[in-house]
This record gives sequence, structure tokens and C-alpha cells, in this order.
Amino acid sequence: MLTIAGSDTSGAAGIAADLKTFAASGVHGVFAVTLLTAQNSTGIRALEAVDQSFLGSQLRALADDFTIVSHKTGLLFTTEAVEQVVSHTPAFGQRVVDPVLVRSNGEPLVDAAVLERYRRELLPTAAL
Repeated sequence: MLTIAGSDTSGAAGIAADLKTFAASGVHGVFAVTLLTAQNSTGIRALEAVDQSFLGSQLRALADDFTIVSHKTGLLFTTEAVEQVVSHTPAFGQRVVDPVLVRSNGEPLVDAAVLERYRRELLPTAAL
């Protein structure tokens, strides 16, 4: 299973949490990083989106080597990240969308354009 999400340096969310969940379920997990965070148990201190062409490169590399039967999205921080997911994952089986949109304190993580892309392009294609 593929997770397409952000990193959480504390290991409590994002790719780290997804891979732990996959392993606990007996599923081999692979990942593509959408953004890097500097965070701990008290909150996010900094966010840095990965270059979107690099995100596409990650997805293509995985597709070239693995049979991906399902994929999960986490925090897609930019409209370009949503575009990369939509354009590179049609053959990746069922899609699970975990719309990470706000911080734990309620502060938005994404802008209105990203939210609209989620609504228009990801949610209608999600199995869950």
C-alpha cells in the first residue's frame, strides 16, 4: 500500500504513522513525501512542501517497481500536490483520502484552492 503524505518528525502522524499502521496490519507500505515538517508533541514549528516535480518522480519510481493495489493520501499541502496525485495514481487501485486540512489547534493547513481541489478531484474518486 502506498501512502502519499507529509512527514512528522515526532512520528505521530503522516507517513510515519501510516507505515506503522500498515506494518501492524501485515501490509508492506511504500511512501511518497509531500512535505516536510519540523514538529514535536506540542505542535508544528515549520512546514516545507517538497518540489512538486520531485513528488511526481517519487510516484513514477514506485509505479515502475511495485504493484500498488491501493493508496492513501494524507496532507496534500498545495494544489500542485493534488494535481500530481490525480495524474499519477489512476492505476494505483482504491484510493483512501484522509483530508488533513487543519492543525490540532483548528488553524487551517491548506488554502481554499487546495480544499476545492480535494472536493472536486479527490473525494469523488475515494473508496473511503
